Order: sequence, then structure tokens, then C-alpha cells
Amino acid sequence: MPYNQLLILSDVSISCNLVLLAKSLGIPVKQLSATEFQAQQDLPQNTLIGIQLKNISVGKNSFNTLLQSVRKCGSVFLFNAERDVINSALAIKTGIRGVIYRDEQLDKVLSALSNMMKGQLYYSRAELSAFVDQTLMPEESSDVLFSSEKFLILTKQEKRITKLIAEGARNKEIADQLNISTHTVKAHVSTILRKTQARNRVELIKIAQGEPAARSPSYI
Repeated sequence: MPYNQLLILSDVSISCNLVLLAKSLGIPVKQLSATEFQAQQDLPQNTLIGIQLKNISVGKNSFNTLLQSVRKCGSVFLFNAERDVINSALAIKTGIRGVIYRDEQLDKVLSALSNMMKGQLYYSRAELSAFVDQTLMPEESSDVLFSSEKFLILTKQEKRITKLIAEGARNKEIADQLNISTHTVKAHVSTILRKTQARNRVELIKIAQGEPAARSPSYI
């Protein structure tokens, strides 16, 4: 369903680049603060609402009160987002139309606005593929991969990375598939190894597949 108007929720005291970009595309756009939005009586039908991710907690098990209330009023997308805190699968599942990241290139931002106003979703192929894979993956398959209790404390992103490691993916390949930097991948891998107490990737894969990790030789 195409949208007739774009509403941007952000700090109105600061010039919002997204508003300027929308105007450059000829999109009818209005900018409001969260307080001004809550004072609104009715919104025009077919309004797409963009929420600036500032002081809004996402990527957890639930969205904050503001985001929940906005979603009741219309279709929502998120912008100015940090990749490491967004759970794109959860965003898709809860009906968020798209996510524009802080480091997004200008041409992609313009494309995102244009496509979302036409009623299309805006997510990377990697994010959509990961969501489809997660949706279609049998529960028992996931249980086999993460049979160790050590994996219960991993985040969804860390589990995705562990799954890709188990498939033989290198840091660069993982970064490309998850649309993150190799530096971020290395940081995640370091955290995964620490949480699972695995000494290296080979041992991590064995633990993930339910095999006992190799023990250090005893000299006593």
C-alpha cells in the first residue's frame, strides 16, 4: 500500500537530514517531536512514520512505550540506527517497514524513502535472508547446533555468527552476510569465545554441535 504523507519524529530543534531528503524527492513531509506527536488527535490516512533512534531502546525483546504507541497510529520505520543494536528479525516480525542505519550512503537513503513510500519494505538482502532462514529453520535444527547450555547466554546476533562459523565462513564473509564491519565481527567472535569458554573456532564448533571440547593434557 503506497503512502501519501511522511511524518518524521525527531528533535525538532535540530535540522533533520531525512526531512530535507524527503522534500528533495517531492514527498509531503512533516516533522514533529514525540510530545507534539502525542498531542495529535488524528493522523491523515496512509501516513508513513519515521522514528529517529535516539534514546529509544531496540534490539531487545520489546520496543519502548513510544514506539509501541506510534505503531498503533500507522506504519513505522526506524532511522539513524546503529547496526549493532538492531535486531532486524524482530523489527520485521513486528511490522517495522524498514531500518535506515546511521552509516547508510546517501543514494541508499533516497532509495529507502522512495521505496517505502511506495509500500515496499526496506531491509538488506542479508537481513531478509536471515529472517527467512530463521523463520523456516526447524526448531530441532537450532537445538542441535546450540545444544550446550553455554549458548543460552549468547545474543541472537552472536548465535548467527556462530552458525556461520560452523558453516566455515571467514570474518569477511560473515561481515558481508550480516552487513556489519569485520571489526565488529572480530569483537563478536571474541565475546562468543569468552562466553562459551572455547579456546578457538574449532573448539567452538565442537561445543555448538554438542561434542565435548578437548581437555588440556594433565601432567599430574
